[in-house]
Amino acid sequence: MVTDDPGTPGDGHWEINLAWMAEHSADETLQDVPLLDMNYGLGERVQLKYEVPWLAVSEPGIGTRTGLGDSLAGVKWRFYDAGDPQRWQISTYPQFEFNSVSRSYQRGIVDAGARWLLPLEFQKSFGTWSLNYEVGRTLRTHGTLEDQWFGGAVVGRELTSRLEVMAEIQGDFGRTFDRNGIILNSGMRYKLGGPLTLLAAAGAGVGGADRPAWIGYLGLQFSAE
Repeated sequence: MVTDDPGTPGDGHWEINLAWMAEHSADETLQDVPLLDMNYGLGERVQLKYEVPWLAVSEPGIGTRTGLGDSLAGVKWRFYDAGDPQRWQISTYPQFEFNSVSRSYQRGIVDAGARWLLPLEFQKSFGTWSLNYEVGRTLRTHGTLEDQWFGGAVVGRELTSRLEVMAEIQGDFGRTFDRNGIILNSGMRYKLGGPLTLLAAAGAGVGGADRPAWIGYLGLQFSAE
């Protein structure tokens, strides 16, 4: 899902996601083919993250350009944990996104500049149901794009010991909330056995001038010590 949660891999554990992700709008189709997302647990409450995609950008009349996308590095800290999934957990997750290679910007595959993502995540379970939401701010260090607010909420339910399904509403908003893009998203997490979990999601824009027409995600998660 787009909205993150306070969960971490656990002390000394890796959580590696290899995924295909796509976003389509009237102007272009952007695909991560693939997206590599690596996470490592330091203690029970801290997570280190690094992700980078190989991008394919398709525009009408121009064709498809490919190249290395922006890198994203971050540290999640679950600073409040009541010790019970039925009670609140809260984390902060500062992340820094930057151009991996200058050639991708020169070819128009990524935007200029870098940005900080400064979110807070909240989660609580209610039996087989769970609720998590996230609010935060995106700050651009330079470039032509403006700073943004973002937020989202996810409701999930465990249908079996292996399968969890989720529904999400998520949005990005301009500094003065005059521009926005809102999506509705649904997804699932299915434990294949051993260290592997299948992840999938699909959604569509429902409001705002900056909304995508649709988004999609299909990935395989590998967890190990």
